[in-house]
Amino acid sequence: MTWKTFTAAFAKYVNLDELVYDISLLVLALFLRGMFVPPGKTVVDVLTPLTAALLLIVIFFSVAYLVGFLQLKYAESLKDRPERLETVKGISVVTLIGMIITLTIVFVRSFPGADPVLWMACIFGGIGMAISGLSISIQWREKEGCSVSIFIFLLSSLILYLFLTFLGAEMSGNEVVASSAEPALARFGIAVVIFFVLFIVEDIISAKLFDGKNRAGIVIKAIIFNAVIPLLAALMMGFWQEIAAVGMAGVFQKGDALGFILAGVLFLTILGVRVLMALAPPYRIINTGIGIASFIVYIVMLVINIGSTAGVGQ
Repeated sequence: MTWKTFTAAFAKYVNLDELVYDISLLVLALFLRGMFVPPGKTVVDVLTPLTAALLLIVIFFSVAYLVGFLQLKYAESLKDRPERLETVKGISVVTLIGMIITLTIVFVRSFPGADPVLWMACIFGGIGMAISGLSISIQWREKEGCSVSIFIFLLSSLILYLFLTFLGAEMSGNEVVASSAEPALARFGIAVVIFFVLFIVEDIISAKLFDGKNRAGIVIKAIIFNAVIPLLAALMMGFWQEIAAVGMAGVFQKGDALGFILAGVLFLTILGVRVLMALAPPYRIINTGIGIASFIVYIVMLVINIGSTAGVGQ
């Protein structure tokens, strides 16, 4: 059996993006979390405001592009049913926006000592990454390589850097420290130059590499959207679901009703993204079974971890 024959047979029964997502969630629950979080601790205990903000930006990026890619799948199968396609797009956009708003509020509540620059950067990062990710479903067929999406991503990154420089913050190790105006101006000027260089290079490469016929371009897109994006989305959503669950635990300890609501909304949005992924064509019942098993294992491990933390704290 050749590699091409094997991949064709594999794709007939299993969607790779769903499989990568579910395996990543299992690895997080069973192995990866324990490598970073000591027994009796939660993710909140080991993260700093800066690292939490970075993880937040990554989840905005990965989920936005995952949703944009799912919209492409639905658009292909529902091109003869525009009303249903618009409904699916509406649901996915509302789910994404709900996740961004909820996660930003959870971040501010979980890390009250965070520099305002960080949570303002998270708000902008969520909006910018959402627009960038969703734009691939609009621009994909006009120009392979999603130049518009990449342009918005680069612009969002540039303005995020602007927050860190001109609002008096820069990364120094694990801290955010004040910086003077002149060095900030110099750094931002360099960032602007890098932005334009990257945009020009991206435009040239995407025009040649992602023309729909270049085999290397097809492989790169397959790796990004079937492996990298699902992996990042699963890991980041898993970590942040635990952060929200810690807040939900406060409803029993401190009467924190808002923490309970936020955790519930985040759980529903994460579940909503997984359902959108499961129903996106082509539907594979094997993926549904693996997805349910993976989600159950993750939830059980989450409850055990939060429960053991509560027990240590008593």
